[in-house]
Amino acid sequence: MKIIFDGNFPTQLRKEFEDILNEYKALVPPWLKRLTVHFGVSDEQMKNAALEMLAQEEYRSADMVVYAPYLSITDLEYKKLCILHELCHNFYDRLRNTAYNIVGLLPEESVQKLAAEQIRAADESVTQDLAEAFTEILKNGKSSEKGSSKAKNSKKEAGTGSRKVQKTVSRTKK
Repeated sequence: MKIIFDGNFPTQLRKEFEDILNEYKALVPPWLKRLTVHFGVSDEQMKNAALEMLAQEEYRSADMVVYAPYLSITDLEYKKLCILHELCHNFYDRLRNTAYNIVGLLPEESVQKLAAEQIRAADESVTQDLAEAFTEILKNGKSSEKGSSKAKNSKKEAGTGSRKVQKTVSRTKK
């Protein structure tokens, strides 16, 4: 995977991101050949997001957008978990897109909203579980049967299943 930083990416963050992304290069799906990293201004929907992944599987690329709330994260291990979480979204981008396309076929808007929220919550939860499993494997060389207490605590801190300030979000670019 080739990593590209856009011209607006802060130079003071670049080394940190290069180091983390290079550490996780082997943990991306084979289709991802190019990752472009941007520093973005969030819209109302993304106002509390730290990171966002925009996958373009058909072009073998993705964009990771870093938002201002990322700057308030001080724990390096948590930063790494957030970045890995976003990379993990790429594993099942096609499945997520299919699920959302099916939601669009539902007859009632209220049912569509409910189904879309259930997909979003499941998507974030599975992604966090995958990121934590990869983290555990990298630290210990294997996955623990019950998961570490640190991983369980980081799940609470990361706000998995909720909308905390340091959340991460994945959207597919259309």
